[in-house]
Amino acid sequence: IVDASGSGGGSIQLTGRHILINGGSSVLSTTLGSDSGGNLTVTATELVELISNGGTLLTTGTMSRGNAGDLMITTPKLVVKDGAQVVTYSRGSGSGGQLTVNADSVELQGGYSFKYPGVNFNLFIPSAILSQAYATGNGGEVTINTSRLDIQGGAAILTSSPG
Repeated sequence: IVDASGSGGGSIQLTGRHILINGGSSVLSTTLGSDSGGNLTVTATELVELISNGGTLLTTGTMSRGNAGDLMITTPKLVVKDGAQVVTYSRGSGSGGQLTVNADSVELQGGYSFKYPGVNFNLFIPSAILSQAYATGNGGEVTINTSRLDIQGGAAILTSSPG
């Protein structure tokens, strides 16, 4: 886990040729106070790949009055699969960050299905690009600039306000 959270969480920049985040790993910047959160920027010259079994996340968010930082991914190819998620959110009165993907190709594949202990049904976590507002703050905008978008097997691009 790479975590720059705090009262005005810090910014994170990942730069490389092929960036792979998998196995339940997470990169997140969350503001916990009234200061704005830091940005999360991911730049790869070939590929950004997020693979999960129910826990791999790239996230910016706010838990309070401060606005969440922006989340930007720039790469020729983005692959999000097996329940991995790219998320910006608000769980307070601050606004969620802007989520921007700049990629020639974006692939969202499937999700992660598991049986919750003590419950007689399977739960499904979709591979997704999400902006969510759970409280009084606004969710951030989602912008995907691509010439090829492939969404399959229950994956999703979603903005929601369940709060």
